[in-house]
Amino acid sequence: MSELSQLRQLLSAYFNESELKTLAFDLGLDYEMLPGPTKGDKARELVAAMWREGRLAELVGAGRQTRPNANWPDVAGAPVAPPAPLPAAAPVTPSLRPAPTAIPPPGANPFTYGNPISDPDRFFGRGREVEQVFNRLRNAEGESSSIVGGRRIGKSSLLNYLAHPDVRRRFGMDPQQSIFVYVDLQMVDEQTTPARLWQRLLSQMARQCGEGELARLSRTILDAGSFDNFSLADLFDAVDRLGNHVVFLLDEFENVTGNPNFDPGFFYGLRSLAIQHSLSLVTSSRHELIELTHSQAVRSSPFFNIFANINVRLFSEAEAGRMIAGLLAGTGVQFTDEEMATLSEVADGHPFFLQAAGHFLFDAHADYADAGRRRAAWLNAFSAEVAPHLAHFWRTTDRHGQITLLLLALLSRPTGGRPFFEAAALEKHYPRAGQNLARLVRLGYVAESGGRYALFSRAFADWIAAEMATGSPSPAGEAAREPAPADLSRLPADRRKALAAALDSVAPGYRSMLFDLFEQTGDPSQTLKLLRQTQD
Repeated sequence: MSELSQLRQLLSAYFNESELKTLAFDLGLDYEMLPGPTKGDKARELVAAMWREGRLAELVGAGRQTRPNANWPDVAGAPVAPPAPLPAAAPVTPSLRPAPTAIPPPGANPFTYGNPISDPDRFFGRGREVEQVFNRLRNAEGESSSIVGGRRIGKSSLLNYLAHPDVRRRFGMDPQQSIFVYVDLQMVDEQTTPARLWQRLLSQMARQCGEGELARLSRTILDAGSFDNFSLADLFDAVDRLGNHVVFLLDEFENVTGNPNFDPGFFYGLRSLAIQHSLSLVTSSRHELIELTHSQAVRSSPFFNIFANINVRLFSEAEAGRMIAGLLAGTGVQFTDEEMATLSEVADGHPFFLQAAGHFLFDAHADYADAGRRRAAWLNAFSAEVAPHLAHFWRTTDRHGQITLLLLALLSRPTGGRPFFEAAALEKHYPRAGQNLARLVRLGYVAESGGRYALFSRAFADWIAAEMATGSPSPAGEAAREPAPADLSRLPADRRKALAAALDSVAPGYRSMLFDLFEQTGDPSQTLKLLRQTQD
């Protein structure tokens, strides 16, 4: 019997409904929001919720405190005493209570990779980041946070999770008093003005407030079309007086900081509202906000001082495993050990790539009983699906980053799989590699484990090899160039000949990149060996 089944049976057998409600409360969960009408259903969903959050040890500790004589399973790190309960939340009226999560129909593919995750029951990992955001929101100053991470790393899903009423309640923020307003700023373009953005923010805020005073005041400002700092300050005076807390969740915020329509005055005004009133900002962006400004005047604004940067990176191995197992639960499909190892090689802890790989592997299980045909089918479909995303990663990386990624791809080719390398192994070939690794890790393009580094996906290494043979680099802000004959003439004859063979094997747009790598290497003979791999 699995740990999960054993825990479910213990809770059903040793706890009456009142005790189970108390246990859920102590663990920060709303018993009434657990799906299912019976006590057995609630016990099952309580175990499932704690497992998804990686908190089984807390559940065992709380159960052991109440029923010490029961045969509780050994869960690593189980505490002796239960965790302290979160503050009690105000009751929610039935009209505001979200409907129970729909159970996917039998056979439906549980892996999705097109849109952000909106159902909190399908959100996995990010426990530390969620705690950081809520800790800052709940403190006396209601502080703001900037969520930073690469494309498709899960920033929008994280904002959706933070905004969900059940999640807010679990972290001690009453949904009746805390007004979370999510706005996707991908729509911001050169025509968007501060007034138009405020119009969007206040209309969404009014919708969240129902028919109360804040909704009325917001609509008054909207009808008047007056979005000056004084009218906005009057609105947030009312927020303070009514005991509310407004949180703007601003996705893709670099579209604002990099937009010349938003001058320093806009950022000074927004900062003033955030530090003087019960208004907090949670932004998402691919890089730190201060790196994404359109002018020095904006960059020097004190606006950016109100944020703490929270980096969203690749999942840990445990988080990735919990996500896959959680999505497969109840489907009747189980991935083999070999398939799980391949998933790790091609997607590691990148949520988007894990979801895409899991999606095609799940479909292959329905289509192919033979393991070999199944493997070929899902890997081919996965490679075709992710190629445009890998191309985007590559083409939005500067030249130094591209050379570092290329080195990792070349170093991994002789070994196969997805080996990890120390920074010194890369710096031997390219002295600037070390200073690029931290940035590439933050973007999710490189995985780090114990001070060693690898491309996050074997598929990325394969894509880079194919791109070198046929493509064009076009890194952001740079044009491809050919190494001039004068450049080559600086090299000794034997090295020039060896390098020329390597250069002839790659697409013209990449020859200058290989030359730059070779020219800067601290170990020419070993670097030449790597470059010759481009001929294979």
